[in-house]
Amino acid sequence: MNPSFLIPVPILATLWFGARHYLNLKLQDGILKSLYTDHHEIWKQLGEPSGWQWSPPGKFFPSGSHFHCFDMEDPEWLVQAPELKESFYRLRKGIREFSFIGMPIIVATWILFFVIVGMLQKSAVQNV
Repeated sequence: MNPSFLIPVPILATLWFGARHYLNLKLQDGILKSLYTDHHEIWKQLGEPSGWQWSPPGKFFPSGSHFHCFDMEDPEWLVQAPELKESFYRLRKGIREFSFIGMPIIVATWILFFVIVGMLQKSAVQNV
């Protein structure tokens, strides 16, 4: 039995959750850019973070985001930037979905694929 019919399963899982994570990173870039332009003091208090693709003028090395998306409570700066509340909630939900659902599914589908391929190859060798 040829296991190639199984390859779309882990590939589709990786593409699906990868695309969703890409949208999370773009949303994070938008929040950081908005903080930089509209709430510069908050941006400075966060340590002048850069995003995935966005960075402030003159800054070339990304410093990472300081959004604590796994915290149960809202960050203090969110009160001072209420227009970013919905975007932050979407980002937090998306990061949690990717971390707790997407990555385990991606890893599990690839492990299962390789286990099944190994078992099929082993049984094919024994049948010869």
